[in-house]
Amino acid sequence: MHWESVWRLTKKDLKAGGLLALGVMVFLLIYGLFSTQNALEFLSLEDGNSGWRKHSSSVIMDFTFLCFVSVLGAAFYKDHFSSYWRTDIFTKQLQFIRRLPIDPKHIVQSRVLQILISTVLCAACFLLPFGVIVAFFSETPVYATDFILFTIFWMSYSIFFGMIYLMLELSMSGKKYAIFGSLLYVPVFITDIVMIFGFKKSFVIETLFFGRSVPGTIMGSGLVILALACAAAAYKKTITIVKNRDLSA
Repeated sequence: MHWESVWRLTKKDLKAGGLLALGVMVFLLIYGLFSTQNALEFLSLEDGNSGWRKHSSSVIMDFTFLCFVSVLGAAFYKDHFSSYWRTDIFTKQLQFIRRLPIDPKHIVQSRVLQILISTVLCAACFLLPFGVIVAFFSETPVYATDFILFTIFWMSYSIFFGMIYLMLELSMSGKKYAIFGSLLYVPVFITDIVMIFGFKKSFVIETLFFGRSVPGTIMGSGLVILALACAAAAYKKTITIVKNRDLSA
């Protein structure tokens, strides 16, 4: 009965997404194909040879990649494509659903299930063509284990951001959500700049080769564990927020 209730809520949201979800997957597939061009260009250029071209290309590729992957879990939720900062639709929906005889825990779990489904399907459309095409055309060999670790890392990253966005969405107004959600990209952009101009490396490309060395494997595994642990903590915090948030105003 518990999971039937959760699945019913999840299915309702997925159906509401309708053609939007299909459109998002097509867009991600096209962008996944497009982004491989920058990745292959970065791999083909030597340090010191067309250096600025290499770095500027990587800044664009890495930042857009990091941004798109961070929202894979929200891609099927139609209200994220609305003017939520003006309508405060998230708060209104929570007000409505809290009046129903539904456990707040089920509300959160239904959204988590939606995030997982969206992440898996969108990752297949986005990460799969990116990894396969880079592996096929790159002069640097890319093995199946490289791609598997690459996919696990970025799906963990996506789930982490999905849970953070969910926590923000259910804890504040649409206007505050828009502001705080945007601020999450500041450390992402700083990391991108530091990696490229400080270490002269593309973070996205580096994750494709995490498994090639012991330090890389340890770092990649550590980041995956940290991301999932933070996602779990955000999940528990979100349940508490939904139970206790004052929606009387």
